[in-house]
Amino acid sequence: MSLGLLFAAPLALAASATPPSGYDFKSLASILDYEDQVCHPVTEHASDTVPPCLEIVTIETMCTPNGTTPLDLKAHQDCMCRGSFFDEWPFCLQCLFLHGLRSQRDVAYYKSVLATASRALCSAPAPTAEFAGIFGSAQAAVPYPTTGATVSSDAAPSSTAVSLYFTATRGQGPGQITGDAASATASVLFTAPKVSFTPSASGTAPGVDVGGGPAVASGSAASGTGAKTGVAARERVGANSLGLVVLGVVGAVLV
Repeated sequence: MSLGLLFAAPLALAASATPPSGYDFKSLASILDYEDQVCHPVTEHASDTVPPCLEIVTIETMCTPNGTTPLDLKAHQDCMCRGSFFDEWPFCLQCLFLHGLRSQRDVAYYKSVLATASRALCSAPAPTAEFAGIFGSAQAAVPYPTTGATVSSDAAPSSTAVSLYFTATRGQGPGQITGDAASATASVLFTAPKVSFTPSASGTAPGVDVGGGPAVASGSAASGTGAKTGVAARERVGANSLGLVVLGVVGAVLV
């Protein structure tokens, strides 16, 4: 199966618990390794811009609610919607597109899914579900495009330069937890200054306008978010079309 065909039909691939006849797992592993190399590179210095594909996984992991109470979900909403998560997500997608790992149709689909999911989470007066579940529902509801290119190409082979698709003009990180969700005593410090991003010439993915600020989650709000695995968070950028096939076969359970 060619690289272009592999990424042209992510939903069909992800929906199958059994890999297609003759599926080349070595090629799949190679593609995933390449995605790690170019879109998930580890930064060397604290002052370096964190690649969006890494940052959104970090944020979603930090913001994962530890429960389903209204307080847990409110803290989760603040943490996700007031930081840089929804600004950076489209730029992670832009990296994948730049390196030939997503097609135009894939990009259009996931942008639409993200817009649907972000509205559902961030506009809710009292959230009733966490982002993972909301995103899954959006994936099921949003139709996959029938127009746009289905074959992709790598415009910057092996380059890990974040500047090719993203420029951060302010801080990156989770959002400020406010109101009743920050009303108790013990505290956990998050650092999420107000964020604003400027697309580079080669990356014009629009973000969602969110606020931010130094964030302190107190008392029960501190238990409202927590660090859990970032695997599922990463897959929501479209890697699930690959990961579910491989991990499903070895018995892994993914969100």
